[in-house]
Amino acid sequence: MENTTTTTKTDTTKEHLHQWFDSLVHHIRTDEFIITENLASEDKIKHYETLILGDEEQIRYQGKTSNSMYFIKKMLYSFIYLLQESEVKFSKMALDLSDSKILAWVELFDDDEKSEDNLIISEAKVNAEFEKFGFKISTTYVEASDNLNIPTHYSLLNSNILNP
Repeated sequence: MENTTTTTKTDTTKEHLHQWFDSLVHHIRTDEFIITENLASEDKIKHYETLILGDEEQIRYQGKTSNSMYFIKKMLYSFIYLLQESEVKFSKMALDLSDSKILAWVELFDDDEKSEDNLIISEAKVNAEFEKFGFKISTTYVEASDNLNIPTHYSLLNSNILNP
């Protein structure tokens, strides 16, 4: 006698698999239409050209680049959200982004221990979430009275966006 739980689970898995493939084929056909009608972005065209040519190294490189952009962007959004949520106050923030990490340079207001603590906690939370994927954030913080310049390889963020 067949176990109905196993049969139901197998049927559900098959149905999800079928739906997933249907969705994938639909997206590819949509991309085909967009490309043939000259509506596609250069990136999309290059992506499909690489796939069609079968250039395995370039395919893997595109995947790596895409993954890096995805995780770095997600980490940055998470970090900024946590800073805002925990009310970290700062006068300047600058970033240096690489393919697997974010370097953040933050100038805090003098003697703001709460912001300092919450900045450290925010960094730790982001790292706890993303280190398993090989991505991390490293924060350097200074106080305004230290009168230190932002390192030249960092890009200054508009603090009005981050500190409303």
